[in-house]
Amino acid sequence: MVHPDGTGQRVLLTLQRDDSLKVSPVWSPDSKDVLLNKVRDEDKSTMDLYLLDIATQKLTKKFANVPPVYAWAVEKLAH
Repeated sequence: MVHPDGTGQRVLLTLQRDDSLKVSPVWSPDSKDVLLNKVRDEDKSTMDLYLLDIATQKLTKKFANVPPVYAWAVEKLAH
């Protein structure tokens, strides 16, 4: 990760050699989290989904063996 002006560069996550991210990471609308699609079964195109909290750099597994996620949707409640 790096600021638009090129400063503040830092590594958010180091992957293992056998980790495969065939789908681009999906940023949350507020840029506080990023969703990672880690290949689970390449033949079935299923993923394990992980959420990375940018502030704490905590990686949490959210779902296993599911289809990939390509976008982040936010629900807006009517008042």
